[in-house]
Amino acid sequence: TELIQCQAQGIDLSHITSDSNVGGTVVLNGATINDCNLAYADFSGADLTGSDLNECRLSHAILDKAIFEYASMLDCDFHNIEASGINLRGADLRGSNLGGFDLRDMDMTGVTINSSQQQVLLETIGLIIAE
Repeated sequence: TELIQCQAQGIDLSHITSDSNVGGTVVLNGATINDCNLAYADFSGADLTGSDLNECRLSHAILDKAIFEYASMLDCDFHNIEASGINLRGADLRGSNLGGFDLRDMDMTGVTINSSQQQVLLETIGLIIAE
């Protein structure tokens, strides 16, 4: 599945999956959604493991209980998202605006970010970064 340079504000992608069975025992994961406006989109319960969602605008999106394990989410805008119980294990979020993330209610084990993104994430859990 590919969505490239789309205007998809408010799209309902809740509970979608990118799984594809090959030969009955092998499962491939992945979708490509690049350079899309997905503001106000609903990804509730979606499983986009191993997908590419680069340079997407996801402001005000609903990502509750979505799975983005090992996804590439470079240069995305996550401003004012709802993301209760989101799974980002092993995802690459470098260059993304992470202002909508609440670390207390998401799995970010093994996530890759830039050093400049640390302060925003730590401030969401109440830490004050002094220089």
